[in-house]
Amino acid sequence: MKKIILNNFGSEKEMKIVEEEQQKPIDNQVLIKHMAIGVNFIDIYQRTGLYPLNLPSSLGLEASGVVEEVGDKVEEFKKGDRVCYCNGPLGAYATHNIVPENLLLHLPDEIEFETVASSLLKGLTAYFLMHDIYEVGKNDTIIFHAAAGGVGSIASGWAKSLGATVIGTVGSNEKINYAKSSGCDHVINISKDSFKDAALKITDNESSVQLKPNDQFAIDFEIDFPSQVISKQSCQLQLINGNYKTDIASARTFGFEKDVDMLRSNGLALGGSLQNAVVVGDHKILNKEGLRFKDEFVRHKILDSIGDLYLAGAPIQGYFLGNKSGHHLNNLLLRSLFADKNNYEYI
Repeated sequence: MKKIILNNFGSEKEMKIVEEEQQKPIDNQVLIKHMAIGVNFIDIYQRTGLYPLNLPSSLGLEASGVVEEVGDKVEEFKKGDRVCYCNGPLGAYATHNIVPENLLLHLPDEIEFETVASSLLKGLTAYFLMHDIYEVGKNDTIIFHAAAGGVGSIASGWAKSLGATVIGTVGSNEKINYAKSSGCDHVINISKDSFKDAALKITDNESSVQLKPNDQFAIDFEIDFPSQVISKQSCQLQLINGNYKTDIASARTFGFEKDVDMLRSNGLALGGSLQNAVVVGDHKILNKEGLRFKDEFVRHKILDSIGDLYLAGAPIQGYFLGNKSGHHLNNLLLRSLFADKNNYEYI
């Protein structure tokens, strides 16, 4: 067999082709004859020493091919099977590689070797992001950085097929058309435009949340509903001297008259009444006593946000900015906060 060996970290010139006797697979090992191999950035990082390896070392983690021989404990594969892998072991830069059975996937006949070798790792990354991390759906607007890259181009088209609106970022004008052809509805060239400003313009300032350091808990919230009764409202306050009880706690949830019958016919909102909720008609509030606050709608959204933030397990000392956000976005904010211990401290 022939393979590439790395004896020293550095440029591609450090990669040397060597020829050696092919070992036999044992136990749960499978010998694969490669038909195509994948080249990934991690290969470059390993070659240059950014991700150190024990030298001398093979290179390459992703490939597709045909089974030539199997160990005596292999159950799922046989000689002649079309297979692929993307999680090592190192050695894809070779004519053959021995891979543990549990790291192999069967490759359907209709998928070409070159296609899967160039996309399996990237495709699984896209799947992980859009399914395991967050399940993208038709009502979502997502932003994908490096949209013209390997993962980005797959993820953009995938998200588009799920019905999402896709905003992609690229680093040059030359990549804009490619990102659009991959599935992006909008593309931002971050070498020329502010990513934040452009994204807000594209989404017409759609839902967003921020949490900034502050001496005490303060909140700034804005809503904007396509209803002449509610329209745009904003409220800013600091929670001090018990003003949560006087200014926020009594703000009622609200809903639209046109939705009430639908909700109740589906067994929902059965505990709702004009005493604990505000019902909004086309041109007026249906509650005879009117509103408890002139801006009761945005105050209730603040009430919701305070409840969501208390899931942190302790009061937050910070400045919360919400723009048309809801429970889901507030939850994602907390997840992002706690994803890195450098973001916070307990005092």
